[in-house]
Amino acid sequence: MSLRFRLLAAIALCGALLAPAGPAVSEPGSWIDPPKKLPRVQRGDRTNNLDFLFGALKVAPDEASSKSIEERIWALWLVSKSDTA
Repeated sequence: MSLRFRLLAAIALCGALLAPAGPAVSEPGSWIDPPKKLPRVQRGDRTNNLDFLFGALKVAPDEASSKSIEERIWALWLVSKSDTA
């Protein structure tokens, strides 16, 4: 039993030593900068804004843009003009 344990421990140790190590941190300069001009908050009728956003969500070309539109919809829904809400 102890010979089998030593053999498995030796194999595990060799595997751990020979496994390629990945980078611990990302390389400098690989960060994505935020856009220079951020979109402004739309004022006006809230239902028109929601209708526009739902229309944009329907024709969104990819998952990233649809996620962004979804977040804007949630932001409009969660805004309350009540002091007690």
